[in-house]
Amino acid sequence: MMRSGFRFDPPRVNFSGELRWLLQRAFGPPEQALLDTGILDGKAATELAGRFHLAERVGARTSPERLVDELGQEAAGWFREEYARAAARYLVVGSVCRELGEVGRLLEIPTIFLKGAALQLDGRVVPGSRNMADVDVLVPEDRARQLQKALVDAGCNQFETRESEHQLQLLTHRLGLGIEVHKTIPGVRFEGGPSATANELIEKRFVQTAPGLEDGSFLPNGDVILAHAVVHGIAQHGLSPEGYPMARMLADIQDLGVDAARLAAFLDEGYSWIASDVSREEVNAVVWLVRRLGVGEDPADVAATGDEVGAFLRHVVANATDQRYAETMKFRGLTVMPGDRGRVRSVAKTLRGTVFPTNAQIDILYGQPRSEIGYWAWRLWRPFDLVIRAARYGVAWGRHQLRIRN
Repeated sequence: MMRSGFRFDPPRVNFSGELRWLLQRAFGPPEQALLDTGILDGKAATELAGRFHLAERVGARTSPERLVDELGQEAAGWFREEYARAAARYLVVGSVCRELGEVGRLLEIPTIFLKGAALQLDGRVVPGSRNMADVDVLVPEDRARQLQKALVDAGCNQFETRESEHQLQLLTHRLGLGIEVHKTIPGVRFEGGPSATANELIEKRFVQTAPGLEDGSFLPNGDVILAHAVVHGIAQHGLSPEGYPMARMLADIQDLGVDAARLAAFLDEGYSWIASDVSREEVNAVVWLVRRLGVGEDPADVAATGDEVGAFLRHVVANATDQRYAETMKFRGLTVMPGDRGRVRSVAKTLRGTVFPTNAQIDILYGQPRSEIGYWAWRLWRPFDLVIRAARYGVAWGRHQLRIRN
């Protein structure tokens, strides 16, 4: 079934000079003269950059001299430090990808790198411009556990949580980077079937050899990377602002270089792969937003338009800056997630993992208890906590509906 419409209804947002500056420096032409933003507050600019997860991108795209001139010495130094940290992480990502490729080669398991790792290996990411917490790799479903075990035997730690429908439990590499072994690409469906597998990508020749890695290491082609970026950003995380920064999806699409001709070709071919989870209006809004920011349009002017492009920019901004709006998204996103098991089964599995957290999840949610009894106490409290949160999110959603109608 093809999805139609536009799921986001963001409120009006205030575009401060610092916000306009941030979006210009993150997405606009690097050498473009600064918009008329007035005197900028360096501290406010760094705070916004942290909220939008764009600090390293700005640091990589903007010269130190320009940063000092526009924000002052202290703020400029902070941006350069974030860029340096991301550049170091870039090297770690490359090392972990090479190790993964070697393990796959020895086991004769084809490995297909996804998302940020695919962009980096394909040379589309400027070193230091994208921070990465983990490496995502897709392998044939019947070989996924074999690869997972080999990585654990090689020294990776396995995070104590229930595995999801599309991937195994998170691993942590000894260098501190996460590794997610995927069985499918959720929401990307060839010929209207279930989510795409590694074998399907290889059989359809939708992959290319990963540059610089061992034989058997691959990258998806550009259309698959674009489809995955859109369905991951919108369908999986568009209504869960704490799970994934929306600006990162915009950055990835810009780094892919999606122009008008490529968008038209994608809508003719690749869009059918994600049509059940993302509408054409949403794809158009995301890509055209990236293009309009990329040519240097004032973000405030883009957001003021009455079309989906402006609405999506307001959604991105409100997700990061408006707690009330973020809570309405959490309420609507409680039962929305692309999956292959049907809505009821997917929701049931999500609820099970949410209501009955593992010890490791309790450590993250509430802090590490002093004893095992503490873990059971938190499990007893968890259902009540969820009801309270759901009620708060529901109230926020109701107030938001009143706000946008008035």
